[in-house]
Amino acid sequence: NYGESVILSASKPGNSCQVSQQKITVSGTVSGLTVTCAPTTYLISGTNGTGALVSISGTTESNTATSAGTFGFNAKFGETVTLTATKEGYTCTVDGLPITLPAYNVQANVVCEPNTYSIRGSTDGATITVSGSSVSNEVTVSEGTYQLSAKYGDGIYLSATKVGYTC
Repeated sequence: NYGESVILSASKPGNSCQVSQQKITVSGTVSGLTVTCAPTTYLISGTNGTGALVSISGTTESNTATSAGTFGFNAKFGETVTLTATKEGYTCTVDGLPITLPAYNVQANVVCEPNTYSIRGSTDGATITVSGSSVSNEVTVSEGTYQLSAKYGDGIYLSATKVGYTC
């Protein structure tokens, strides 16, 4: 009705909108109003107790990769983002991927497991003994060749003994 005050608002899913004049008094034709909407920004956060480098792709937001204990990245409504974690000698996974926004209170956690490597060599009949932090003491010996498995970063010690010989 003429002379009444009206409060204007605008909305668009996944956006934050502003009206140039939120309160107007009706006194004929209203013009000159502008509505601006911008996609809502969401926080994607999580824990990274592994020391892996965590980065984000698929967003137009500016983010910096981090290897800290926790991380937080920004992304906009409608984007599908992927987090990656890398650490030398480890295979890392990030749970809950890919993330399509809107998603509220997104928590993504990083898990890294050390890679396992094979160690092989030859022996002339000597007994091979291995020790290390997480090394299996199982050494397979077949036709003069030995083999064992160890995880990245293990301190591995091999020793050989043979009756009547100095090894």
